[in-house]
Amino acid sequence: KFNFQRYAQQLKNSKKFMNIVCTDILKAFNSGRNILVMGTRIDLLLAVVKQLKLDKQFIGIFAPTCPEETRLLYSDEKDLLKAFHSKRIVFGTHSGTREGHSRKDFDCLFMLSSTPDVEQMIGRVIRSLEGKKTPTVVDYVNLDKMFYRSKVMPGEDPIFISQAKKRYNFYLSKEWNVKKIVLK
Repeated sequence: KFNFQRYAQQLKNSKKFMNIVCTDILKAFNSGRNILVMGTRIDLLLAVVKQLKLDKQFIGIFAPTCPEETRLLYSDEKDLLKAFHSKRIVFGTHSGTREGHSRKDFDCLFMLSSTPDVEQMIGRVIRSLEGKKTPTVVDYVNLDKMFYRSKVMPGEDPIFISQAKKRYNFYLSKEWNVKKIVLK
């Protein structure tokens, strides 16, 4: 069985991955985007927040399992709902933002880790709002073989690759503009 906790730890420890993600988020932030950053593990999300070095006033942590004292290290808002609804960049876990939370002005989604329920995640940024920028979704897929530590049968893809293929096919089925960028 694939160990998502270990995988998230490997991503967090990858300078290349962290630099790419932080550069992309800062570019979106500096262009005036309202950003939602999603991941399965709060420790990976917090590592990104820490590396961004943005003022706490811009950051919201929406992860119900994250202790308040930890959230306040990175954000000036202790209330989860206020953090979700008022901050320019909100970091949240897939489970924490799955249902019942809506914010129409989100126009950029960064998915740091694999999820089979892509439609739910993308629904966070495709809601209509007059004057809103065209929504952008950045779906990171790690193709680095060093991360393939789980046993994979010959001819079979690791789980995060197979999930990425499903997400890609979903994007195409919606007739969305998809740009694949392979980073070396």
